[in-house]
Amino acid sequence: MSVPEPLRGDIWSFLPTIAGRDKPSSLGADRVLVISNSTANALLPTVLALPVVTDAPRMPALAVELSAEDPLPGCSVVVYQAKTVYRPWLVERIGRVTEATLHSVFAVMVGYLDR
Repeated sequence: MSVPEPLRGDIWSFLPTIAGRDKPSSLGADRVLVISNSTANALLPTVLALPVVTDAPRMPALAVELSAEDPLPGCSVVVYQAKTVYRPWLVERIGRVTEATLHSVFAVMVGYLDR
């Protein structure tokens, strides 16, 4: 099995494994937006990502709603829950967000970290 090489702006589903087991958790796949640098993603065993959820807080300072041009329109990227994801856990590339959405995500992150 080859390890995926996600790019910044990709949305992936991932299944973390249970510690000490080779099989994924049965809890189901989560979805994340990869925000780390694409070059680093190819070199490191992990990526930095933000959750993509259907039930995000309706607060512009905490989440960015995906547009009709993005994969999973209507879902939201939660900027205050950055997580490190082990690349082998990435199981399916769902798509890539628009540059406008990616810029919005970074702008909201800067605002969240700057307050």
